[in-house]
Amino acid sequence: MYICRIISLYLNIAIMSANVISSSNQQPLLLLAPFRGITHKAYRNAFAAFFNGVDEMYAPFISGFGADHVPASKLEDIVPFSENQAPTVPQFISNAPGEIIALGHALKEQGFT
Repeated sequence: MYICRIISLYLNIAIMSANVISSSNQQPLLLLAPFRGITHKAYRNAFAAFFNGVDEMYAPFISGFGADHVPASKLEDIVPFSENQAPTVPQFISNAPGEIIALGHALKEQGFT
């Protein structure tokens, strides 16, 4: 029941976004927002497999790994890039420039642009 409500919420948000975009003479978009603990890679791929037309999916935020290197565990939800069934937008948040730069390089190495 809880999952159904969340899916319904996401679809309502996407439909509202599509209506705003379509009223400005642009092509409507279907975007899937992140929800930590629920919209992981398997969920996003299953959603894309059963509901056609998803334009982009946003992964939950990546944060707090230190500036030296990016642990594989922080990227496992979004890589490898080829396994994502719909375009996936990684998100990260940090107040440390070194973390942002390191994650940007790691994502670029995995195929994200």
